[in-house]
Amino acid sequence: EMDMNQNHLLEVYFETPSSYGPEIYWEVRSAGDESTVLTNFAPYESYERYLEAKYMSPGSYVFVVYDFTSQGLGDIGHFELLLDGDTIHKFDSNTSKSWYQYDFSFEVG
Repeated sequence: EMDMNQNHLLEVYFETPSSYGPEIYWEVRSAGDESTVLTNFAPYESYERYLEAKYMSPGSYVFVVYDFTSQGLGDIGHFELLLDGDTIHKFDSNTSKSWYQYDFSFEVG
């Protein structure tokens, strides 16, 4: 049985851009061993909103978003990471226009 006191809720809110949803893929990796993928989600539909949730043990992690055509989430793409209900990172389309990979490191617990 999971000890809820040792785990923290990570929520990923994703709003996909106009026509690039299927090109977006994200994953959460352990920072100590980036080959260890803890959770991921793809593909997305276009013009959609998603909320994914996962309980995370204390540690260091990297949230990675891939955009296979380097559209940078287009004009209206947006994502937000929440840890135990508090926003730890926000991204919207005018943060960066063109990228293939976007990384954000964060700590849990």
